[in-house]
Amino acid sequence: MDDQKNQSPQTEEHKKQSKRFLAVYIIGLFSVALVLILLSYLTQVRADRQLASKDTQLNEQISATQGAVQKMETLQATSEEQRKQIEAQQKVLDALAATLGVDSQDKLTAEAELLKARYIALDALQQARRMADADDLAGAHEVLEKMVAQYGESRLVPPSGDVLLGQNAAEFQALYARTAAQDEG
Repeated sequence: MDDQKNQSPQTEEHKKQSKRFLAVYIIGLFSVALVLILLSYLTQVRADRQLASKDTQLNEQISATQGAVQKMETLQATSEEQRKQIEAQQKVLDALAATLGVDSQDKLTAEAELLKARYIALDALQQARRMADADDLAGAHEVLEKMVAQYGESRLVPPSGDVLLGQNAAEFQALYARTAAQDEG
């Protein structure tokens, strides 16, 4: 019995140690479980934040893409409108070329430039005529000199003149001679 009594305290001691070890082991396991749960929670929070950030970036990119698509549609519409205007202008140019009997675009452009030059020259001639009628021969001569400087005298008078024709060319010559004589005298 002594052996049993001797073993009993050791067994009791062993049982107490086993219980302590078991309690520490259980506490350790729960602690590890809690740490793993906490890590899992933090990882999930981080993943949720990254997902929200990526979602925001995606929405921004979608908005930018939609803006670019709208700009592209606007540009296409503008381009189409300009193409239609060019076609309309080309039809007008073709009709004008047919009316003038001109067979190329370069000749049509040259004709348009010549008409513009005639308009400007006639306007200047009219201005010089008004000045001469108001007895401002010096001012009239200055206007006529500008015309000569711009077009050259050979283009303003016959026979090679192409800017002023007929009566207008004769009037230019007479007015130019009159203002030049007054300017010298």
